[in-house]
Amino acid sequence: MTYTCKGSLRKHLALHSAQSGDLKCQLCQHVALDQDAIIQHVRGHTGSRLSKSAADKKYRCSDCDRSFFTRKDAERHSVVHNRSRDFLCQFCPRTYGRSDHLSRHIEKSHGSHESEAGPSSSLELTAVNQLDKPPVSTNVLPGFTQAFRDV
Repeated sequence: MTYTCKGSLRKHLALHSAQSGDLKCQLCQHVALDQDAIIQHVRGHTGSRLSKSAADKKYRCSDCDRSFFTRKDAERHSVVHNRSRDFLCQFCPRTYGRSDHLSRHIEKSHGSHESEAGPSSSLELTAVNQLDKPPVSTNVLPGFTQAFRDV
């Protein structure tokens, strides 16, 4: 393993020390009663979600009962409720609230088209950029697309 930060390397080495049976934390000198306890303790230093409990999910969604570890996760979740679907697939009429969901859709559903789309950054197209382009016909509802063109 290579690390760009000395602190990350120290945490990694402390975990190896705990896994080898050393019951004293190399980061804060805490002494645990057994190997499982010291491993769990050291993982707490790394911020590993594996060591966090449901009580550590301090960021609650104001619209539902879901909780999250970080504010960023809670904000990312909010698109579920605000119905904002700004990311339009360039290969079909599907829209998504998050760019990563669009990217996953394109990879799973249109994988063979990805080379035609160019670099991955061009896959994250917003609906605003796509308003002037007619949607690709899917023959799901014949006449549906034409009805919107006539408006």
